[in-house]
Amino acid sequence: MPITDIQEALAALEELRARFDDLADTAADWLWEMDEELRFTHISNDARRFNSGVDPSTSYGKTRGDLVAFDRVDPDDWKRHQDDLTARRPFRNFRYTHVATDGSLHHWSVSGRPVYDSEGAFRGYRGLGRDITERARIEIRLHELNDELQTEIKERRQAEEALRSAHEELETRVKERTAELYEANAALTQEISARKQAAKALEESRDQLRLVTNNLPVAIGYIDIHKQFRFANKTFAEWLARPVEDVIGKSATELLGKEQLKIQSHIDKSIAGEQLSYVESINYPDGVTRNIRATHVPHRGEDGIVEGYFTLVEDISELQQAEEALRHAQKIEVVGQLTGGVAHDFNNLLAVILGNIELLEDEIGENQILATINRAGKRGAELTQRLLAFSRQQALQPQSINLADLISGLHDLLRRTLGEPVRILTRVPDDIWPVFADPGQLESALLNLAINARDAMPNGGVLEIWCSNVKLQEDGILVSDEITADECVQIAVRDTGTGMPEDVLERVFEPFYTTKDVGEGTGLGLSMVYGFARQSGGDVVIESEPGTGTEVKIYLPRSDVAAATEERTQFSDLTRGQGEVILVLEDDPDVRSLAVTILDGLGYRVLEAADATAAMQVLAEEANNIDLPLSDVVLPGGISGPELAARAKDLYPKLKPVFMSGYSADLNINGDIPNFAEAFLTKPFKRADLARVIHETLAS
Repeated sequence: MPITDIQEALAALEELRARFDDLADTAADWLWEMDEELRFTHISNDARRFNSGVDPSTSYGKTRGDLVAFDRVDPDDWKRHQDDLTARRPFRNFRYTHVATDGSLHHWSVSGRPVYDSEGAFRGYRGLGRDITERARIEIRLHELNDELQTEIKERRQAEEALRSAHEELETRVKERTAELYEANAALTQEISARKQAAKALEESRDQLRLVTNNLPVAIGYIDIHKQFRFANKTFAEWLARPVEDVIGKSATELLGKEQLKIQSHIDKSIAGEQLSYVESINYPDGVTRNIRATHVPHRGEDGIVEGYFTLVEDISELQQAEEALRHAQKIEVVGQLTGGVAHDFNNLLAVILGNIELLEDEIGENQILATINRAGKRGAELTQRLLAFSRQQALQPQSINLADLISGLHDLLRRTLGEPVRILTRVPDDIWPVFADPGQLESALLNLAINARDAMPNGGVLEIWCSNVKLQEDGILVSDEITADECVQIAVRDTGTGMPEDVLERVFEPFYTTKDVGEGTGLGLSMVYGFARQSGGDVVIESEPGTGTEVKIYLPRSDVAAATEERTQFSDLTRGQGEVILVLEDDPDVRSLAVTILDGLGYRVLEAADATAAMQVLAEEANNIDLPLSDVVLPGGISGPELAARAKDLYPKLKPVFMSGYSADLNINGDIPNFAEAFLTKPFKRADLARVIHETLAS
């Protein structure tokens, strides 16, 4: 049940309780409670207002015998009252009198009953006190009148003649007595009227309670000792597909049929006095199967015997679905962190392998063994890029993309890759928005989806790629909550292949999960697409059923600027240095050695450091000579490369730092790459890439 509904229900119940308290405070009675040691634990404020002799501010923790207000109790009545309390019996109309501070005498009647908890243990007494002063006065007056009449009758028999002569006087006295009786009768009538008003208020309270329960999105009912419904709210009746009046008087067996067997043991325990909660899946008569959480609370009479139980049933189906979705998201996140860390460390190894192969090729020329090792290393680099894409830790170069140009340029590649049996249809509207993403990664994502579609259509078929502008909220599109942009472009890739069953669909984004034969796939294609979309601020949605094909929808945020048309300058030859001084800061000795060797071979003078402390020492000694620091992002000792560069920049403003890393998640350590950074190099890097970045930075 949504939290807002529970809060509204609680607020309504709190309002009811406040109204009940108001009624109690305005009633002609005062309420009290005692604990198991017969000491007062609650006394309503009316006790003091009515001059009951019991002051709430001073009576808590005291017994009746402790209170000096009970100073006119008949000894026999007091003993009987104590016997009732000792035996835990309910009592009625225990009377006492109290002289108020103004000297007036008040008569009181107290009634109470024992209270037991759900396990049958005695917990004290609960009751009320009532002001019967007027009634007591009438009774006393009636006794007095009776005595007087008896005396008068006796005197009449003894002196009939005297009474006859005083007839006029007697008639006057009788009239006076009659007037007093009329007054007493009026007082009794007033008391009856007050009781009727209290009964009316109680009925209004019940109506309000019924209104609240009928508007709660939970099923509420009361089942008696015979296992029959005595109350059911509107929601319960709707689940049972009956009107409320048709539910009353029927058992769970009559209402639920065989489904009742699932909860029979819980019903029996509740009738036996056990309070319990349980979760079960019930197929209700309205045709809906609900996962429910039910709570049963036994109800006991004044004698402590169970008379039935209250039941509250919540439909937790949506809650369980949300919990399952959360568990799956957490699982994907953990796997992503693991794969990202592995890929980062592996990139350092690949950087050393590929870099040294380039150096060996310079020394010994072309060699078949080196070429084989180089191809394997590049395949490993592609594999780590896919792992980083899934974990959203790859280094992206996002820019504004014209989708019409990108998909048009991709069409020929797709036709050659997919072959003649697959017909390719593309549709990109003229008014399609530009998107902000890495164009190379987007092409790779679309190529991955196209290859998957081809494999799902072994006998050929149709592959459609179409784009459309969408507004997520306005169009009611359900995507991840992490997407902050409302205006997105939807890129849909649809095939007419075999489709996927639900169990496969649930795992398609998991890395290394594949349904292909051994050697036919890495299981990283869709993982890469998922990671690229999420890292780009978008999302991926897959819809598929066996025999109906598959549709993958990529949502990417709209770009605020038009797509760029300029091409980057390409460097085909290695650009060499002129003796400039480069400080290489890298904690991995093999990667550091590779960078030093390459830079030295390119004509640079190279200094090196393994951590931040060593780097600061080198800067202190060679600051005036160093032209450019090349630093890893993550360093040992608790200081990152960007943080060290910021400190060095404050001391030596002329420095132009370049950073390198195995994945872009490093950028989130101690803040993003500072705005004074000149360039960023992704591991594993080629010698040409390192030469280009260093040359461009020094020339800027």
